[in-house]
Amino acid sequence: MHKIALMTVWDQLWHSHYQAKNLLMCALPTGGAAKAAASNAKREPSHQPKPPAYTTPQKVGLLLGPLLFAFIVMFFHP
Repeated sequence: MHKIALMTVWDQLWHSHYQAKNLLMCALPTGGAAKAAASNAKREPSHQPKPPAYTTPQKVGLLLGPLLFAFIVMFFHP
């Protein structure tokens, strides 16, 4: 029961993400509307959108960013 609810919320969050991304891309003057429509058309047939894959530098940043923040907060006081 909880797993189904969690998956539903997860899918809705990704759907909201893609909607917001499409709205922002439509506001760009560089033909973002055409790209957004094309990317959305590619995603529609699949029921569950896949999250974007993270590159290695992004994964390192996801780990080291919070650690660096915690280090600064703990050891440096103004």
